[in-house]
Amino acid sequence: MAANNEEKKTLWARDWEFGDSHFDTHEFVENAKVRAPKEIGCAFAASFLVSPLVSIIDKCIVKDIGTTAQLMKNMGVAAREMVFQPTKFLTSKPFVLTFTVYFGTYAVANLSELMLDTYKVKDDKQRKTMKVSAASVANIGLLAWRDAIFARDAAVATGVKKPSTPLRSLGLFAVRDGATMYSTFYVAPTMYS
Repeated sequence: MAANNEEKKTLWARDWEFGDSHFDTHEFVENAKVRAPKEIGCAFAASFLVSPLVSIIDKCIVKDIGTTAQLMKNMGVAAREMVFQPTKFLTSKPFVLTFTVYFGTYAVANLSELMLDTYKVKDDKQRKTMKVSAASVANIGLLAWRDAIFARDAAVATGVKKPSTPLRSLGLFAVRDGATMYSTFYVAPTMYS
């Protein structure tokens, strides 16, 4: 009986393994229909792990944090809400928007990797350029959307009627996030080597 349970565990675990025959060749045995849900599942899991901390920090940034003590107090309040009122926390606007940004970015990055493997693109420089470009477009668009919503909410809170996000602000969001993606994927590895 124990051996049978162990075999079932192994079979279940294998369902979630990627069929990568050689990690450095980008040759997968699985077809795209089998691999795509796994890629999306990985994007969901990674987003769910990252988003709580980022949304706690975002909540604290928009509050009055004149001192480090006030920042830490606000972070403690937000962390307690996450632990003791998870439904309220997980359905809050900051968490949902932040989760959407990360999920969208990770899903696009993972699915672009899948497409590169499907079309058997082997050149690492070309792969990196295509994957970073796709992820950057998703990330910049989603972050600009999220930040515009946060800016509108802040404007409404201060009494502005029918606030809108100027095009130049959206352009600055794009420049900021483009510089971040470029630094992360190109400058940092170059500096390391």
